[in-house]
Amino acid sequence: MQEEYRLSNKLETINAVDEISESFLIDTSPWRSRFDFVYREIRRRIVLLDYLPESKLDIKNISEEFKISRTPIRSVMQRLEREGLVMTKHGVGTIVTGIIPSQSRDAIQLRLHLATLIGESDPKPIDLISLEGLELLNNRTQNNNNMSQSELYKCYEQLHEFKCKLISSDLLRETYDQMYYRTVRVWFFYMKQLTLAELSESIKTDVSQTLNAAKRDDIRAIGFITRNAISAMLHRLNLLMMAEE
Repeated sequence: MQEEYRLSNKLETINAVDEISESFLIDTSPWRSRFDFVYREIRRRIVLLDYLPESKLDIKNISEEFKISRTPIRSVMQRLEREGLVMTKHGVGTIVTGIIPSQSRDAIQLRLHLATLIGESDPKPIDLISLEGLELLNNRTQNNNNMSQSELYKCYEQLHEFKCKLISSDLLRETYDQMYYRTVRVWFFYMKQLTLAELSESIKTDVSQTLNAAKRDDIRAIGFITRNAISAMLHRLNLLMMAEE
């Protein structure tokens, strides 16, 4: 009887821990929303080169800008450091990581190989809301021939998030997501040598082909479409990088 009682208590404890863990995973608190907003905004600035590579980030100024304490800002920086976008140097502070051609190629190559796994690792089914969002994105890109750098970023990000939702493996999704932001930053870094028309055409092709595959519920094809888009980007960037070396 006592053994059954202890077992019952143990099961209740395990269930309670599971419920607590789930509540942390699905955190919709105002603090979490604020953290995510600041994180995404600083990441956007790094990718779009508003914060230049190897520049120092002033934690005090950022804290004052977003009207939150420095502790959450440091937490944001720690997350960005894990993702390879910033680094902390003793005696210097937090700086944006530099863009090194050889490392950039390696990151793009890794992302290229990961892309095909989108449709091969037990992907999630495409839900109606995601499909409707992709259709809106396709209309947006097809009807806009003069997108700004900021508009391009938003389109690329929306397409990337659609693809991430298809990945059921947390580890694969997290790794692919990190590689995306590392490599898309390189793309914008070399954008000065490209035209917005070239970049606009690239996103149009990627979105329209992805939409067609999504309508067929062919997630494997989406993985290969993504791989081909990354391969084309790598080829173009290799030419630009070699011209500078």
